[in-house]
Amino acid sequence: MRIFGSRAIRLFFIAMIVAVGARDASAANYVQGTISEITFLQDGILIRVNNGVPTTTCTGAYGSWLRISSEAKPLIALITGEWLRGNIPGAAVVVYGSGLDGNNYCTVTQVDPIE
Repeated sequence: MRIFGSRAIRLFFIAMIVAVGARDASAANYVQGTISEITFLQDGILIRVNNGVPTTTCTGAYGSWLRISSEAKPLIALITGEWLRGNIPGAAVVVYGSGLDGNNYCTVTQVDPIE
């Protein structure tokens, strides 16, 4: 049994290409920065990140706003509470977006603090 046979090497390189491609594709669905603005809607909240919006999933978002749906109650509670306590401005975050909604806002799926 050859561990490092030519087939194993080919499979290794194919796996590496797939892994790098997956990493590059996922890198475009988030933006790192600080939340610079927040506004409240009837059906959610809008936030702006100082570095814009996720590049491939949310290009063309209206006014660079990212929308957190009212269905994401824990996320809205966290962002609202931290904003009102004054903890959000200047705090680094990663915001993930899944695409534009019907109003051309970027739909937020996750917000992670950067420590």
